Amino acid sequence: MKKFIIALLLSPLMAFANPIDDSCPQFVLRGAPVSQLPVGTTQYLCKSNYAIHYRYDTKTAEYVVEHITLESITGPAKRKDDFRADPSIPKQYQSVLADYAGFPYDRGHLAPGADNTQNDTVMSESFFLSNMVPQVPNHNRGIWKQLETAVRNWVLEGKDIYVVSGTIYSQGYQTIGAGKVGPILGAALAGAGHALVGISAISEESKERAQAILPDVPVLEVPRIVELSELVLIAVPDEELPDLVNGLAVAGVWQPGQIVLHTSAAYGVEVLHPAVLAGVIPLALHPAMAFTGTSMDIARLADCYIAVTAPAPVLPIGQALAVEMGGEPVVISEAQRPQYAEAIATASQFSAAIVDQATNLLGEIGIENPGRIVAPLIRSAVDNALGQAGDASRLGFTGLDD
Repeated sequence: MKKFIIALLLSPLMAFANPIDDSCPQFVLRGAPVSQLPVGTTQYLCKSNYAIHYRYDTKTAEYVVEHITLESITGPAKRKDDFRADPSIPKQYQSVLADYAGFPYDRGHLAPGADNTQNDTVMSESFFLSNMVPQVPNHNRGIWKQLETAVRNWVLEGKDIYVVSGTIYSQGYQTIGAGKVGPILGAALAGAGHALVGISAISEESKERAQAILPDVPVLEVPRIVELSELVLIAVPDEELPDLVNGLAVAGVWQPGQIVLHTSAAYGVEVLHPAVLAGVIPLALHPAMAFTGTSMDIARLADCYIAVTAPAPVLPIGQALAVEMGGEPVVISEAQRPQYAEAIATASQFSAAIVDQATNLLGEIGIENPGRIVAPLIRSAVDNALGQAGDASRLGFTGLDD
């Protein structure tokens, strides 16, 4: 039987060999991670079906390790939802139900209840708050749940699975580019619970847009943004992206473990190679919609598909960010990216040209407000064409960023 180790959202501060290896080695395959946090500020816990490295300062697990077996996911125990403090942790460091009261976050499992079904005792242990971290609801019930289900399906297929689920404690998200796209995606991430601590804006128009969409986010120089951030969102014109990434690499600004995300339709993650050499995690996310640069775009993201290109190990991170932006992730491989970009450009340019030509012709014969005349026709014609295109129409390729 093949054995697999799956790492989900790991903290970067890890080495190998720790007390879990001695106390509950059944949950690890090649040694459990060890945090570099000071001695006395954390606690290692062995449960019936998983082990925890618990942080006193955050009152959450830094990570949980588990060995998922057929027996653990096909038992008779049913979910009880008996969330409660973990009595094995000193009282002053326990997470309690009141910690979650009044906040819009789920108590998100690291070792899921559905992985702990052997009996009621094991199931109940999975609801200790030491096994929980605050999660944005649409993340916890969306892409995270899908990932957990996929892992259990692999076990049902006969695979032997070891999982390490952990947390990343972020100082904030940074956005490079206050054009029409960057502030909107930044605002969407802020709405999902992320902290924004900086945006780059050069022209007066971009500064005004940043102020209108993200009034409390300071405008910073690009190198300073990268220095401060754990996730950098780059939303610049296609032709500027390679030089920007390479220039920051030459300056030595990129940091190991940093997530770098660009929004270009034309590029996958290869364009981020100079940053990857410095140890960053590369992601390419392109929302398939035409942006106005106004707040109405935030609501429109809910009907938008987002093309996600990423190395396989970090693809779930890209998908999760797409969901948190409000869109539906669609995986596009590096090799498929040029054809995807051509489809986006075709849809955007042709639709704009058709509207322009039709309204000009009507204007020449004296029709006032010609856009009002052609709008219902164009919408119905596009709907009919998309319906005839079948499943391909679900990608919603309605525009290209500019």
